[in-house]
Amino acid sequence: MFPKSPDLEKIMGRTEFQNIQFYYPLRPEVKVLRNFSLQIEAGLKVALAGPSGSGKFSVLALLLRFDDPREGKLIIVKKDMRE
Repeated sequence: MFPKSPDLEKIMGRTEFQNIQFYYPLRPEVKVLRNFSLQIEAGLKVALAGPSGSGKFSVLALLLRFDDPREGKLIIVKKDMRE
């Protein structure tokens, strides 16, 4: 059995992707996201749909900070995630 994890604190504010440019780190010639912008208000559920290779996982990887965008900003509750 896994230990019970504590409840995560809810994010109470907007999440924004602003003009995101993203390339695969090991394949910089492959531009995955080009000027990707999205605003998600707190409490909303969002789904990303599209064909394989369209950037769905890349958006999640940026949100979870596995990677940083080459250009643009990821802002969560008015804070740039690079800072």
